Amino acid sequence: MDGRMFPIKRLYQLTQKYRALLIVDGAQAVGHIPVDFHDWQPDAYFFPGHKWCAGPMGTGALILGNQHTECDERKEPRQPSWADYELGTQNIGLIAGFAKACLNKQEDGMKTARLEQIREKVRQELSKSSQFRIIEWDGPHSPGILSLTSQRKETNAPLQSKSHDIVWKTFQLPNKQEQTGIRLSWSSDTSEAEIESLLTFLQNQNRKNREYDLKRANKEGHPK
Repeated sequence: MDGRMFPIKRLYQLTQKYRALLIVDGAQAVGHIPVDFHDWQPDAYFFPGHKWCAGPMGTGALILGNQHTECDERKEPRQPSWADYELGTQNIGLIAGFAKACLNKQEDGMKTARLEQIREKVRQELSKSSQFRIIEWDGPHSPGILSLTSQRKETNAPLQSKSHDIVWKTFQLPNKQEQTGIRLSWSSDTSEAEIESLLTFLQNQNRKNREYDLKRANKEGHPK
């Protein structure tokens, strides 16, 4: 959710030790960072098609481990194993669009270096602001996501800037339920103009808050 990359291989080892199931939500991974099932075999792995794969809404994939798809050859022939998970008539158009989006992503690549470059640029700009605090942790981070918290209560509500075509929503921090975070994300298709618009927006927010603090301090008779 906030951009941290979990040690899936270590979690796989723990599930093997305690005979537990490993079910992974890969919504922020597939199409964003490399995903390899050779080192760890999840019991189930699922992800939507409209996020980092840039496919149509309403699509996605559920990948089952071999232990859940093996069939007894002695049994009578029946439908393929995936048919057990089919809920109704398939939308072939959406599925074809999802498949094409995945193919485009595979051919185009994830361009991790560009995502990291954008992240560092945004991080440097945010570090200049006293209003925002970047959420950091020990361990790897997702190249296309940067999360932060705001020092101001008014920013902790859903906020929209029509002048910059920017919308963000807050989320509850996993280990600090009383505090909210803001997640920024971008893809390899995000243009330089869009990044500059984001940086300009953050700069303006910081400037307005400094001016507000200065006016309030002067009004209270405590100029800074």
